[in-house]
Amino acid sequence: MNTSKPYKKVLYNTSLLTIMQVIGDFSGLILYVVLSRFYGPEGTGDYAFGLSVALIVFYLINFGFDDYGIRECSLIDQDKRKILIGRIVAVQLLLLAFVTISFISFILLATPSLENIIVVFSIVVNMVLLAFSKTFFIPLNAQERMIFPAISELSMKILNVVTVSLIIIFFKVAVYIALLPYTLFGIFLLIFAFKSFKKNIGKFKIDFNWKYSVSLIKTIWPFSASQLVHSIYARTGVIILTLLLGNVATGIYAPAQKFLEVILMPVVFFNFSTYPVLNKYFQQDYEKFEDSAEKLFRAVFVIATILMWILYYLVPLIIVPLLGEKFTASILIIKYFAFLIFINSFSVSFHKLLLSINLQVLRTKAHFFALLINFVASFSLIPYFGTKGAVTALIVSETVMNLLFLFILYKKSYILFKKLFIAFGQFLISFSIAFASAVLVTFLTVSDWYAMSVAITLFIVILITTGFMKKFDIKFISMLIK
Repeated sequence: MNTSKPYKKVLYNTSLLTIMQVIGDFSGLILYVVLSRFYGPEGTGDYAFGLSVALIVFYLINFGFDDYGIRECSLIDQDKRKILIGRIVAVQLLLLAFVTISFISFILLATPSLENIIVVFSIVVNMVLLAFSKTFFIPLNAQERMIFPAISELSMKILNVVTVSLIIIFFKVAVYIALLPYTLFGIFLLIFAFKSFKKNIGKFKIDFNWKYSVSLIKTIWPFSASQLVHSIYARTGVIILTLLLGNVATGIYAPAQKFLEVILMPVVFFNFSTYPVLNKYFQQDYEKFEDSAEKLFRAVFVIATILMWILYYLVPLIIVPLLGEKFTASILIIKYFAFLIFINSFSVSFHKLLLSINLQVLRTKAHFFALLINFVASFSLIPYFGTKGAVTALIVSETVMNLLFLFILYKKSYILFKKLFIAFGQFLISFSIAFASAVLVTFLTVSDWYAMSVAITLFIVILITTGFMKKFDIKFISMLIK
């Protein structure tokens, strides 16, 4: 029996989905550039605020149903799949009613301008339709026919960016008018998804059952809560900046956050590749699990440090040429974010580590506590320090979250905690010397390229000489890439 085909299919799907995710994220960065060049910080802030609200709405409507549905559909026959999707859509409609009431209440309380309301509405409708589309694509994904849904979703993202960009460049209309096609392409995606569902499954019927709906929400809540909390957590700064200081401040802050998200991709995908390995070893060989977790964090220490210096030294050089002179203030924010990328990399790794040892509930509680700190700190600091206050609130809350993750690990797996603590100590020595050298070189030379090159080279040399690299297993990384 040939067992290689299923693994090849998984590798094929994973590779293509990863490529599409990268393309989708970069297309979003392109739209930020277009908005920045034509509308400055105010237009960029308009869009960033609308996107932040829309992403929270998406995770609330999606609620983890696509992941849950794929798992369930892979275990049941076609007739039962039809019933399951009908019940999921019924729950999503209930959530949509809740979102609609909340959205109207938000408008009445926040009293945004009509232009802001239209921007938010256009992107929110797009995200709501995307959430429903993902539900109708569940049967295809459950059959490992993931490429068509992924291409459909990517096409919508690219059409959004291309159409809006062309409208802005050639017609120079206001932001809220340029974003109206978002609703249209969301409708197109939903039509494609629904037709795909009917072709593969047959007739569709919404199956509303109050008892089942409550049961379904209770089943999925521990997993969906994590996504929802993360979405609110990541967008707290943008939303509070807009409400307290207006769109211009948000426009200065948002591009820096977008660069952070793009630069962080290698860490995200590296952890994505590692998760199946950690999960398998935790179930089968705990000693190998601890060893793999230590290797993961050693690799993340190195990758995150290099990305931090790239964000600190190189990205500021392209901000003004790329976005325009009005974004000079974003340079300082990006340098703050450079330190955040280091802390954020640990958070991403801890998320996967705790999930692999079935501690997702404790992980979500820690994340929620960090969200509360971020919320309170943002409201406290932003009125006095503006965008710097938003970044500071995020750094503080992210640090607290990592400390909570460490405490959970200390309580549940002391040996692994000790290994990671020793590895971090070795790393910190190398990092401190390299960082101090980089600061010195920055004062002695005007070349940020030279300072970054010295910092990274010295960092790697010290890691090798202090013995840190002895446990930095290249074979482990190669296995993940393969």
